[in-house]
Amino acid sequence: MRNARLAEWILSLVTTPARAAATVGDLLEDRLHAGALRFWGAVLMTACSLLWRDVMADPGRMIRLALYGVFLELVLSLAMAAVVGILYGFVALVALAISPGTHLPWGPDTPTGFATLGVIASYVFTLVAQFQVGRVLAKRSPGRELAPCIATTLVAIAIPFLIDLLVRGRAEFPTGQSIQEALYGSPVTVSILSQIPPLVTLLAGAARIRRQRLSSSN
Repeated sequence: MRNARLAEWILSLVTTPARAAATVGDLLEDRLHAGALRFWGAVLMTACSLLWRDVMADPGRMIRLALYGVFLELVLSLAMAAVVGILYGFVALVALAISPGTHLPWGPDTPTGFATLGVIASYVFTLVAQFQVGRVLAKRSPGRELAPCIATTLVAIAIPFLIDLLVRGRAEFPTGQSIQEALYGSPVTVSILSQIPPLVTLLAGAARIRRQRLSSSN
């Protein structure tokens, strides 16, 4: 089912509201895009094309913003990990104070449920950090709020491969496979899919700033 307002909203994230409305109107009138699947495919392709245009409009600035974004991601992730560690230590001290013989759930004997909870909490904190980074990058890129998020993700993916090339002369995925090996196996699919939630969260933070700017200008 077509939803012109939703399509306009999506395109307005990467172009002006007037152009977004005109583009959606053209797609609705174009018989080549008849049917919901073709319509939404055309909307998403148009949005991706406009977003990539913003990324390539000023590559130097995008690279600088991307490096800044990666730095912020690292700092926020370390800060959140420190907070989690402090809270865990506090809970552990309280448990020891109440019952000196309490077995603390860390190390190789960590209960599965507790370890799973820790992994989930860390992942949630990472997504929160990504959202904040997206907001910061958008504020530094007026008119192209989502573009630095794409650049940051590409740089974050490229850095480990560049380090491998410089240190060992060959790039590998975290699984230990080379690029050539991973291209023909499932681990590369898992690696790519793992980048989707952080990227979506980055874009959500940038989109929020974009919508705030559009609202204040109206």
